[in-house]
Amino acid sequence: MLKTRIITAVILLAIMLPVFFSGNPMAFTALAGAFLCVAMWESQQLFKKPGALLIAFVWACVFGYLSLQNNLFS
Repeated sequence: MLKTRIITAVILLAIMLPVFFSGNPMAFTALAGAFLCVAMWESQQLFKKPGALLIAFVWACVFGYLSLQNNLFS
C-alpha cells in the first residue's frame, strides 16, 4: 500500500510541478478543476450519492468559470 501511494505521489508531482512553474493561469485552472472533479467524485461515491460524476463535473465547471472570470490565480 505504501508503494502505491509513493508511486501516485511521484506521478502527481510530475504533473503538478510543470503547471505550477509555467505561470499559466489557464493550465492551473484546468489542473485544479480536474483535481476538484476527482475529489468530488470520490466523496460522492463514498457517501453513496446518485449522479456523482455529474455533480463533480458541475462543480469543476463552476470553479473554472469563477477562477477565469475573477482572475483568482493571476
